[in-house]
Amino acid sequence: MFLIVTGLVGLWLGTKWIITGSLGVAKRFNLSHSFVGVAILAVGTDLPEVFVTINASLLNLRGIESSGIVTGNAIGSSISQITFILGVAGLLLHFTMTKRDLWRDGIALLSSMVLLFSFGMDGIISRLEGGILLAMYLIYYIV
Repeated sequence: MFLIVTGLVGLWLGTKWIITGSLGVAKRFNLSHSFVGVAILAVGTDLPEVFVTINASLLNLRGIESSGIVTGNAIGSSISQITFILGVAGLLLHFTMTKRDLWRDGIALLSSMVLLFSFGMDGIISRLEGGILLAMYLIYYIV
């Protein structure tokens, strides 16, 4: 129990430091908070999921079926971040977003969900389909 509490306290302090530092970077380089959220925080907080996916993919290459872990990890992480995190944030505070950002991010989110659903209908996501999803992420990231 002590380790769990210590880990949670460390997580709380770490998030305070990373958010403060990210806001400082945004201010120093005159960047929007949305960009800093996508470029620094989202990529940084998704690193554990990336490593789970890499490890599961390596297991898959060795003949140990782990495709369900890869897709479950990606989809579960996205669902929890979109619904749970935004839900808790909405309950605790009032946050704003410009209509332009809402449309851009909403269209990207819905498009990625439709593409994933379409690509996964046959039960397989091919390299080409994975490349298309990756290209879509890079385009969103650049825009």
